[in-house]
Amino acid sequence: MGKTKLKLEGAGERFSVRFPRWLADDLRRLVPPRKRSQVIVAGTAQMVSKLKQEAALRAGAGAWSDENHPELVTQEDVERYLKGLRASTQERFET
Repeated sequence: MGKTKLKLEGAGERFSVRFPRWLADDLRRLVPPRKRSQVIVAGTAQMVSKLKQEAALRAGAGAWSDENHPELVTQEDVERYLKGLRASTQERFET
């Protein structure tokens, strides 16, 4: 587990959650009693973040079409575009 600290703000909200026996046993064995909520909240926050990202990707699916961007159809087109974009960024830093 990383050094990520999630501050539990105020009293928060209670949830009644059932854990599989093996997971509850591991949680009790590996996490001190006063740290369990923090571990559960951190894991839940990470999973919710992943679910939000997946939902955003699904919502954006099909937004791009080659018809709307004929200048970026081939890999070479994309590389040329990125090279120009990076060069313009570099120019701004140098001036």
